[in-house]
Amino acid sequence: VWKTTDGGTTWTALTDSQTTLSMGSIAIAPSNNLKIYAGTGEANNSIDSNYGKGILVSSDGGSTWTLETASGAFDGVDIGQIAVDPTNANVAYAAVGGYGENTNYFTSAGIWKTTDGGTTWTNMTTGAEPYAQYFAWTSVVVDPNTPSIIYAAAGDVQYSTYGGYTVNGVYRSTNSGT
Repeated sequence: VWKTTDGGTTWTALTDSQTTLSMGSIAIAPSNNLKIYAGTGEANNSIDSNYGKGILVSSDGGSTWTLETASGAFDGVDIGQIAVDPTNANVAYAAVGGYGENTNYFTSAGIWKTTDGGTTWTNMTTGAEPYAQYFAWTSVVVDPNTPSIIYAAAGDVQYSTYGGYTVNGVYRSTNSGT
């Protein structure tokens, strides 16, 4: 993660001391620009992608970071997108895939949610479909007008090549991911 304070003329590295430099996503809380979530791992649905180690969380605009791993569930996966509730900086959602190289594929894939600023995370999609933990979850968006509405995308190009995969698509929750 890099930061500029002069419109892009110069940049400062903020996460070079972290356990991984592979980043798949970043989100700044709309209600608190000091709260930043950065998802590690390359989220490009390729088995040669760099895997991540978790989600980096900063409460001071990127000066310091804490690596959150969901008790190890995020180790070896990729974070494709992070969406923050526009009214509450402590509520965020992460689209977690499982294509990182040298990992146990799709052991923790899903849409994960935090309600305490990134300290703890819960997989909200374990009941979405019988095999939701094996999906390539790539995107998650919070409706800016109705934050209880969450959209998430799952898609696996490998299965699409062979005539489509019935679980590929956009999922919608009207109760904050529950």
